[in-house]
Amino acid sequence: MQFDCNVLGDGSPSNPYTPDLDLNYVTWENNGDGIGQVTLTDKAVRRVKAEAIQMATNLNVGTSWSTIKTVVGPSNPTIHKQMLAKNLSGDTYPIKKSWANATLPVDPSDPNQVSVFSHDNGTTRGLWRATAQTDAEPSQDSADWTLIFEV
Repeated sequence: MQFDCNVLGDGSPSNPYTPDLDLNYVTWENNGDGIGQVTLTDKAVRRVKAEAIQMATNLNVGTSWSTIKTVVGPSNPTIHKQMLAKNLSGDTYPIKKSWANATLPVDPSDPNQVSVFSHDNGTTRGLWRATAQTDAEPSQDSADWTLIFEV
């Protein structure tokens, strides 16, 4: 499974290009624009998926993203964010329920209802939290939604 990652280094012999990850990978390719494509080992994918599921569970109960990153996540949660918010390679991702599959209206005051969704509204792809009962699409122009993070 391929993921996007930032590229570190300047390409010199003393500072070669490397993916900005603290995970084991099989291959990686520098796209030349500061972003690379990395293929993680199966073990790394399982680890990240387990951590992302734990992050999703914490998001569902209202824990802030900054707290989740500190308690659960690694120093660089780039891959975790993609697992939470993107549909990767037709797999069962994203881990978070997508807005397209939401039960409307979304009601963050209902403890039995999910109020955090992955969504790409055409300008912003990321994870969104409902702040009020709503059936409006998540967007930065809506007072009913807060962008947790963008991927």
